[in-house]
Amino acid sequence: MSRIASLVILLLIGQTGIATTVPQESIVQSSSRTADSVSQEVYAGQAVGRDTEGDLIEGDLSDQTTPFTLELKGHTSTQEIEEYARILQSEGQQGLFQALNKKTLGYFRLDGQPERVVIFAQQTQDQTGVRTVRILCERWLDRFVVGFEDRAPDFPFAYVELSLDQGGKREGTLFMAASVKFNNRTARVSALNDHAAMIAISDHGPTTIGVEDYANNADWLREVRLKSSGPMQQ
Repeated sequence: MSRIASLVILLLIGQTGIATTVPQESIVQSSSRTADSVSQEVYAGQAVGRDTEGDLIEGDLSDQTTPFTLELKGHTSTQEIEEYARILQSEGQQGLFQALNKKTLGYFRLDGQPERVVIFAQQTQDQTGVRTVRILCERWLDRFVVGFEDRAPDFPFAYVELSLDQGGKREGTLFMAASVKFNNRTARVSALNDHAAMIAISDHGPTTIGVEDYANNADWLREVRLKSSGPMQQ
């Protein structure tokens, strides 16, 4: 066999090896992305009106206890949060709602009521290990304190906040009609004695979402527990 013929055969073998290697790598990456997309966190607990002054029960649920479930399939990224903060500043509550309206990051359910799509989800952890989950959904349409009905467009969101500490204390708050704000201020205890605490406030912490105003009384989320968890898609 001539040198030219041998060289052609070697080139063909090399090209065949390359062609069979690339698709295999692509399949592995695709499978990994699919596995991440079905991971989730599921929280459950009881929602009830908050006892604010002895026998006075406030909240849309009054003293009625209703099981709830929060299912998260993803979180809002840091870059998205900064962009939403700019939208809120320039376009107001309705502008932010329109920007979030097509997101689906999970579902929030009160037993006996239609589920609400989670359109914003943020998770933070402070220096003491307390983990806080904050989510937004579309508001409950008929949940207004008397006198707030005419301002309905100012309160497009339902806001849920859950806190889970290392000692097992788990609780939260539900506002069925709220306006929201973004804040990058963080507080840190710098000195503590028997009579007072010195608190240092920084304006350069991570941007977090919170309630600006509300058109209903807050309900209390208690006995919160994390039922299952897995890698979250960012």
